[in-house]
This record gives sequence, C-alpha cells and structure tokens, in this order.
Amino acid sequence: MKNILLAMIGLLAFLPPARGEDTARQSMNEGTRLYENKSYDQAAESFGRAAEAAPKEDLDAAIARYNEANARFKTGHFGEAATNYADALRSRDLALQGKAYYNRGNNRMYAYKGS
Repeated sequence: MKNILLAMIGLLAFLPPARGEDTARQSMNEGTRLYENKSYDQAAESFGRAAEAAPKEDLDAAIARYNEANARFKTGHFGEAATNYADALRSRDLALQGKAYYNRGNNRMYAYKGS
C-alpha cells in the first residue's frame, strides 16, 4: 500500500498544471507570439508571468525579464524597462548579459531624449 501511495505521489509531479495556471514556457510562447504581433503591453505581461513562474520550473527568469524589458521599451515605458534589464543582468548567461547591457544603454538614451 505504501509503495502504491508513493508511486501515485511521484506521478503527480508529471501532471500538467491545473487549468488556468500557465507554465513559464506557455507564458513565454504567448509573450513571443504577442510581441511578434506588436501587442507589446500584453507581451510584457506574459513575459512577466513567465519570469514569476520560472523558478518553480527551474528555468532562468532573466530571459523572461529581458523579453519583458524589450516589450516595455517598445511601449515607451523606459523606467519599467530599466528595472527589467537590471533583472536580466542577474543571468549567468554572458551573451544575455551583453544584450541586456546594450539594450539598457539604448533605453537610457531614449528615456533621456524623451524627457
């Protein structure tokens, strides 16, 4: 009986999330689709959900924050983009860090021009 219970508990780890609960990957895919369709506000929200869910799925939230920053930049929300770029810099991925530094610089320049 104990072995059956342990096996059932083990299988629960492989079940998909409950309806209405997006996984980080689902939110990233949705955000990418929205970004490609130029729905930047909605894309940023999806990427934000992906970043929040990423640690539960042992994924790098910095990728989602970088994408969220790019979407915020496209909508002119430079302050929020700056925060998200800073979060992306926490990644261990040096290529991602380089892109985040570059885009953070562009973000600062556009924020300065806009004020």
